[in-house]
This record gives sequence, structure tokens and C-alpha cells, in this order.
Amino acid sequence: MIKRITKSTLRKLGFEVHRLTPSETVTGRLTGIELFFQTWKMYGHMPSFIIDVGANHGSWTRGALKHFPNANFLLIEPQQRLKQYSEDLLALENVRWRTAGIGDHTGELLLSLPPRDDSATFRLTTQEAQQQGHPQEMVKVTTLDDIVDEENQIPDIVKI
Repeated sequence: MIKRITKSTLRKLGFEVHRLTPSETVTGRLTGIELFFQTWKMYGHMPSFIIDVGANHGSWTRGALKHFPNANFLLIEPQQRLKQYSEDLLALENVRWRTAGIGDHTGELLLSLPPRDDSATFRLTTQEAQQQGHPQEMVKVTTLDDIVDEENQIPDIVKI
């Protein structure tokens, strides 16, 4: 009964739940993101627009491109300095970059920059960042709704 209610509720929200047998995972051993991509393909979903929020060095997009080479990608990353790591991707016709943070409103926020470039955060106050020795920079922030309006297209996949 719980399974039926859960599936019904998710279906009303536009989601489908499917159980995969080992043979459906192609190798029987796929895990994580590869399983996600293979499952999408197995059920005939070929996304045309994908947003990668927090693109960092573009690793996730590189994996997605292997499965969906014809999709258009928008990489969104608040750290402009990381764009250099995605130059190979940006040379492709279907991949674009936008330097911005994503939030619940448009504006600017202070981004704290710890030593690891995959750990930047908007959560620290100036005092907390100073105490931890993390520099901060002001970054433009937008919303996913604004991105969808600007792109005039609803993404098939949003990686956050």
C-alpha cells in the first residue's frame, strides 16, 4: 500500500519510479551517475537541454556528454576562475558557461573560497570566513526560474 501511494504521489508530481533488474543495468554492475545516465537512455529519454549547477571543472558534464552528445548544456558556476578547466567543453557548439550562483532570489552574495575549489559556499558570514582564513568575493546570483525564462526552455535535467 505504501509503495502504491508513493508511486501515485510521485506520478502526480511528474516522476516515474522503475525497478531495474541486473540485466537492465547493461553490465549488472553500474552504479551512481552511470546508472542514472543508462537508465534515462534505456527508457528512451534523450534530453535536449541540461543545466549543470556548480559545474566546477566540468567533470559531470563530460560524463553526461558521453551519453547525450546532442543535448545543449549550460554550465553555471559562481567561481569565474574555474572556467579555464572547462575550455575544452566550451569549444563545443552545444556547451555554454555562465558565471553565477543559484539562489532563491536574484542579486549578489559573498562567496567564501576555502582552499578546495569544490567547497566554495555562500553560507559563511564575513566574520566566519575571516576566522577560517577564507577569502570572499561578491558574486552575482540568479534563480533557476530566471534561467528558464532567459533560455526560453525547460531543462530535462538539472544537476545541482
